[in-house]
Amino acid sequence: MSMNSYRIINQAEVLSRQAEWQALVNRSSNQTIFLLPAYQIAWLKHFTTPDQLQLNGFVDQENNLVAILPFFWEDNQTLRVIGAADLSDYLDLVIEPSLETEIYPEIINFLETKIPTWQTLKLESLPQTSKTLSIFKTLSEKKGWLVSQKEQTLCPVILLPQTWDEYLATLEPKAQQNFRRLLKTIGAEDEISYRCLQTPTEVTNQIDSFIQLHQASGTEKKEFWTPEREAFFKKAIPALAAEKMVRLYFLDVDGQPAACLLLFEYHNQFLLYNSGFDAYRFGHLGVGNALLLHTIKEAISLGRTRYDFMRGSESYKSLFGVTNEVVYDLEIKRN
Repeated sequence: MSMNSYRIINQAEVLSRQAEWQALVNRSSNQTIFLLPAYQIAWLKHFTTPDQLQLNGFVDQENNLVAILPFFWEDNQTLRVIGAADLSDYLDLVIEPSLETEIYPEIINFLETKIPTWQTLKLESLPQTSKTLSIFKTLSEKKGWLVSQKEQTLCPVILLPQTWDEYLATLEPKAQQNFRRLLKTIGAEDEISYRCLQTPTEVTNQIDSFIQLHQASGTEKKEFWTPEREAFFKKAIPALAAEKMVRLYFLDVDGQPAACLLLFEYHNQFLLYNSGFDAYRFGHLGVGNALLLHTIKEAISLGRTRYDFMRGSESYKSLFGVTNEVVYDLEIKRN
């Protein structure tokens, strides 16, 4: 398909094509839950104003949606990808995978000719496999724009084997011994039970309990919860639950919530978004690690192939037999 064979659509038309939007994300090279309309529209509602939105799409000659440019104006010269790095672990442009070599040049042309006022473009939280880091970056450099790429963080992941015993065998001997002991002893003196909530109603009813346990984990996590973030979570998480993509786990001790994990289930993988536990009352029992092991075991039993801890290389994650993947930020300045 030649240049100018794609029609640019505005934000109103993109928002009217949410089913197509979701299908395009599901087909894209970097399939991530943070690019789905249920998540991005909730984010826009709580962290931007309508005049900041620069959401565009490309459609082909058959009127099929083939690309989404999820941008907003951080200021009057800076475009930033919708989602913001502090809440979204993976972000990117959304492009039909078979058309990437054609559409990336069209995006460069669109940015150069149709949005003349931008001076800085911030593309954050790009997975190491993102074509934006290769094709789009190279095209920007050829245009003479100043391109800066930096490592943002690491995302530890477990490539899951077929059985629980195979997984345990991959761990360091000391970690394997400690985890076996934990799973054997927890509940010896207290009644331990696990819950997995998945429906929008279940998740909505227990999201306050999740927030409380997250806050109880430490001062930094307590400070995380601004009114805007709380409102966003209460909108976005039930919306994703309606798409059967949420697993909200609790470990209860004697009927009291002691630990929780908010996971996304997407494309044959578990993605650990956030966790919390009552460190003061139940920390000595190892409830956080016990719940983590429970969810890894469940992922294996369901045949999932990947358990993603997502952003952050906290030392405890290394105990679970992870491989680190890099997430990058790309900043482009226009001369």
